[in-house]
Amino acid sequence: MFKLFGSKNLSSLTDGIRNQVESYINVKDENYLLSVNEENYINYLYEKHKIDKIYIDLEGKKISNYEKMTLDNRFPGGKRHFQVVAYHLPIKGNQALLDYKPYNRYIDHFPDVYVEGNNLVSLNRGRTGQTRSMESRL
Repeated sequence: MFKLFGSKNLSSLTDGIRNQVESYINVKDENYLLSVNEENYINYLYEKHKIDKIYIDLEGKKISNYEKMTLDNRFPGGKRHFQVVAYHLPIKGNQALLDYKPYNRYIDHFPDVYVEGNNLVSLNRGRTGQTRSMESRL
């Protein structure tokens, strides 16, 4: 389980790629850079260093639910039952991007999630019969 879009700054990824491109260009022979077709070279660098997108299919989401028991001494019998609602969102593309924060640093309300196959799964836990809606967060 991890915080969706919450553990790393996207700028660290893009800055790293920019540094790789600069290093790649700087080690090339000056005569090569002067003689190469500029458009082809730019396209080559782009294809070599581009960041593949992540696609989250919000329209294709599926919802499942189940009851889960956890130990909790604050409740009679030392057990507490939860109704768990799981939101399954189909995803395609670069799943590593799910760890990166968008550039807007003020966005911090993304749910905890995990990846199951090609699905992003977010759980909503509440007491049995008192499940809160989480669809507005997705």
